[in-house]
Amino acid sequence: MSYPEHFVIKKIRLLTPTTCEVYMLNMNKKFMKGWMIRCNQSLTHKFHEQMNDLMQSSQPFQMLMQLKQFHRVDVLC
Repeated sequence: MSYPEHFVIKKIRLLTPTTCEVYMLNMNKKFMKGWMIRCNQSLTHKFHEQMNDLMQSSQPFQMLMQLKQFHRVDVLC
């Protein structure tokens, strides 16, 4: 039986009102991953609320994958 990987947000940086960087630590494998989230212009009114939800989520990686449906998410590292 396979268990889901556990990620913890270590850093989130708002670069512009519509762009941010998110860094998470994979607690199972002990490595950092980073993503750039660029807001879809039609959803700018919800972007900050979604970033707050991401920060408060108990499963931030799954939440990040859900955000990919609405915004551009690029891997940084």
